[in-house]
Amino acid sequence: ISFTDWDVLTPPKWIGLGNYAELLQNSVIQRSILNTLYYAAVTIPVTIALGLAIALALNRAFFGRAFFRTIYYLPVVISAAATAFLWIWIFQSQVGLLNHLLKSAGLPTQNWLVSPIFAMPVIMWTGIWQSLGWSVVVFLAGLQGIPEMYYEAAKIDGAGARQLFRHITWPLLAPTTLFVFVIMIIGSLQVFGTVLIMTDGGPLNSTTVIVHQVYINAFQYLRMGYGSALGIILFFFIL
Repeated sequence: ISFTDWDVLTPPKWIGLGNYAELLQNSVIQRSILNTLYYAAVTIPVTIALGLAIALALNRAFFGRAFFRTIYYLPVVISAAATAFLWIWIFQSQVGLLNHLLKSAGLPTQNWLVSPIFAMPVIMWTGIWQSLGWSVVVFLAGLQGIPEMYYEAAKIDGAGARQLFRHITWPLLAPTTLFVFVIMIIGSLQVFGTVLIMTDGGPLNSTTVIVHQVYINAFQYLRMGYGSALGIILFFFIL
């Protein structure tokens, strides 16, 4: 399909690499690719770092540990649409909760979702919030798979908390970290639902991403061949 000009309503016409040539010259598509890579470059390390820190805290025995584990995982099971509407309510310019709190504290408010500066960070924060619980659970599983005897032996030799983490926890978590990293790359490159609902790619294409452009071109403009070509490019990014 990516080698054809097809509007779904009429038979497809073979155009060879025409769609791909047009993609290379389209500034909006180029912007969507850069936005996607930017989103992934920020959300992945932040989510991994926060997920590991929270997992380390929740791996200790304390009252209410199961409750906090559940609370952190809840955003994972909430749909992208519900998540998007929740954060729209928080970041809304006129009646949003965040601007209300800023105004109450005497601080300047912002047009979070309609600002080319703040819109993408808001999308990033939403993505981090939604995927953080998943990384926490995976890191918890990895931490509980580390034999306690390694820590006991190191403590006998006088190792402190920092040395335990550096020489035991972090090296033995390498397979878990790699798994989280790979899965998050795949998920970040396919970000779509929150972008569509919260900003629809705006303002000024500052939040448009690859899957958003696939959706617009294939299902709004009925340029199925063009959208398929962009989908093939996304496939190779993920691969």
